[in-house]
Amino acid sequence: PEGVVICNTSLQVIMRNKLAQDMIGASRYIRQITDNNSALYKAVKTEQEITAEAVVKQEDGHEICLETKASPIYDENNNLTGGVAYLKDITMNMKVAGVIDKLIGDISDIQAYLKTV
Repeated sequence: PEGVVICNTSLQVIMRNKLAQDMIGASRYIRQITDNNSALYKAVKTEQEITAEAVVKQEDGHEICLETKASPIYDENNNLTGGVAYLKDITMNMKVAGVIDKLIGDISDIQAYLKTV
């Protein structure tokens, strides 16, 4: 499942689903996209598709890693009307990638050691 956030060209959030709100933080009800480093901000301002990763601190203190894919939205006359962002929790993927990287490093160390024996 993915969180979804939709904004207009003024970067006012006009719709979001519950999962997006849970990922962002239930008490942080964002009405306006103000972070010019966010994928949704960049997608609307540059009219390009943007993919980004960010670590978000949850209300209980733990952190999750979110992958955001954002795109501009156009009307039937090809006028920019806003943007849409899809949020995906990739925390587990990042943890698995970290474990794999460590194992690869360990294997390299073992191979180097075996060459000296």
